[in-house]
Amino acid sequence: MSRIVFCVRSQHYIQNCPEFLNLNASERSERIKSLKICLNCLRGGHFSKNCRRGTCKKCKSKHYTLLHGDLEGVTNSVASNSSDSGLSNPGIASLRTEGNTNALSASGLTDHVLLSAAYVNVLDKNGKVVTVRALLDSGAQSNFISRDLCLKLGISTERAYLTVTGLNQSISSIEFKCNVLISSAYCAFATEIHCFVLPQITGILPNVNVNINNIAIPFNIKLANPTFAEPGKIDLLIGV
Repeated sequence: MSRIVFCVRSQHYIQNCPEFLNLNASERSERIKSLKICLNCLRGGHFSKNCRRGTCKKCKSKHYTLLHGDLEGVTNSVASNSSDSGLSNPGIASLRTEGNTNALSASGLTDHVLLSAAYVNVLDKNGKVVTVRALLDSGAQSNFISRDLCLKLGISTERAYLTVTGLNQSISSIEFKCNVLISSAYCAFATEIHCFVLPQITGILPNVNVNINNIAIPFNIKLANPTFAEPGKIDLLIGV
């Protein structure tokens, strides 16, 4: 039976340990071997040859993605795809490891759960204001922007190497990051946030029109998301 391995200094998974993430891939592998746990899933009770869980998302070998050490191959892959994506910054020539982060928002298919969202203004490369719908995610450790919005704004990006852990420990790879100047659509507030670029933030939210006839919203309240009950696209996620 598999046994979840926690960091010896804190009650979090070994793959979420800052000390572990600061190691390079080779050092991480040595650490896992010293703990005598599976290189493929980072759990105890068995070894990789007997592991039935998924394989490395970069090379499909039987080791955890965080143990993948072929960064040179990843760099070449990103460089060859950058001209097609339109997201690369020609001045950036190296790949830097960022570590990992968590993004935990979820929406059900049957229950109408209204997640926190707001309309915010963002500036494009020419200083023009674009109003977008942002998801306010208290379960996310970073900020994210959709690839479509990043291209629409025409803002410069840098290469990044980051793994995003979501529900059920699902892992996505991030290749680009950028800085976005945002301001409130309803009050005098502005700041610059650091965002990672994702192909898609989430699906349409909410996924159906929600009947709000029985919701008593005071007439003098100005909502940050006045169309909260109507399905709409999310192009920005603002985390904690």
